[in-house]
Amino acid sequence: MQIQYEKEIIEMNDEWSFKNFINKYCFDIPDNISIYSSCFLQEKPFSEVFRKDLKVKFYNCNLDNCIIPEGCEIFGKQPINFQLQNDGNDWIINEERKPVKPIDFEIFEKLNLDIPNPDDIPVEKEDYNINLLEVAKSKDI
Repeated sequence: MQIQYEKEIIEMNDEWSFKNFINKYCFDIPDNISIYSSCFLQEKPFSEVFRKDLKVKFYNCNLDNCIIPEGCEIFGKQPINFQLQNDGNDWIINEERKPVKPIDFEIFEKLNLDIPNPDDIPVEKEDYNINLLEVAKSKDI
């Protein structure tokens, strides 16, 4: 099926486009296809879900927490790696698996609030989720 992406017409692969592959391994994707609007999200950061030699174009796909093979191209949303932290919130993590900022950091920016600091994440797991937005609002008073 053909679909327009920005100013380009792409031939998307029907078998792999508009599908949900959450927490699944996808080692059988054929090379040289275009995949549109599929979700490959993984719970575990830096997950190897694709063949290392895969050559595919991903358009508007959710590739969060996936390792993307070098031969692949990504158009649209860029993947991030995130992990649940001791405050009960998902945080974007760096290559050393250290938290950098909350996954929903844009909300803080839109509200002109300070983005929570990873140094404030409790050392021990909390029994409840800390509402980072409420904490940021209370600091802004």
